[in-house]
Amino acid sequence: MARKRRSDRSGGPQKKSAGRGKQQAPAHRFFGAHIAEEILNNPDQEIASIHFATGFDFFELEEIAKERSIPTARVEPERIAAMSSGERHHGVAVTLARLPKLNFDALEATPENCLLALDQVLDPMNLGAITRSANAFGVRALLCPKDRAAKVTDTAIRASAGALAHTPVEYVTNLARELGELKKMGFWGVALDYAEDSKSIHELDIPKPWILVAG
Repeated sequence: MARKRRSDRSGGPQKKSAGRGKQQAPAHRFFGAHIAEEILNNPDQEIASIHFATGFDFFELEEIAKERSIPTARVEPERIAAMSSGERHHGVAVTLARLPKLNFDALEATPENCLLALDQVLDPMNLGAITRSANAFGVRALLCPKDRAAKVTDTAIRASAGALAHTPVEYVTNLARELGELKKMGFWGVALDYAEDSKSIHELDIPKPWILVAG
């Protein structure tokens, strides 16, 4: 059964525009040929543009972009270096129109909808690294409180090694209440701990869908 709509969920912090004119959306950029290939091969990704550095061979990626009618441009490597703030870019920058979102209002307790709830994770680099591990572990989306939680910044995106292009981060007003609602829907709650006598999650036979809780 799908959930009823609530007003305290969002895919990120919402800001009201000040003054006249339209507020410019942030650029969500991902760098690297392997990451670009993953994004291009995902038909659900809304890609705004791709920049390729001159002197690099990206024929196959350019062909995929052409087939999907995605705007591309050949630019000097220095321009992509400026986009990446000096981080390694391997000659390609992909700009998403928007980060992925999960429709929590239509969420159902099915095996593929395993989640991860994070509490008190304040460092964007940690958020990115956790998202990378969660993505590899099969987590569908992350759930974070709106207040006192790291947001999806450029630092988080870089640390995620492309995972934030595929794994949504959802922000809620009351995390404890949200966890209670998910349990009522049929999600199994599992608290992660780092005690010496803790078992590895790989050793546990946890019914799906589950929601891991860490922080």
